[in-house]
Amino acid sequence: MTLCVWRDLPPPFQRPIQTPAPILIVLASAGFVGVWNIRDRGDAPPHAIIKGPYSQLLHPTGLALNVKNGELYVTDSIRNGLFTYLVPELF
Repeated sequence: MTLCVWRDLPPPFQRPIQTPAPILIVLASAGFVGVWNIRDRGDAPPHAIIKGPYSQLLHPTGLALNVKNGELYVTDSIRNGLFTYLVPELF
């Protein structure tokens, strides 16, 4: 399966990678990370979302995955930090 990571970036920076589940992760400048099934159509709600005061996210700007350990790394431009989330259920 393919995971697509997208955020208003030109095509050379959009990198599909292989994962066991067909998911789409979107970074939103509104302060959250959303997860959808790549086959969702229309105005589908996210299957998972990382947001709120406990996430510490204000303006997520980058994302990386560690599929082997089930980790999601998100950078935030306002907090100038890197946050790690353990989400093995995504993989």
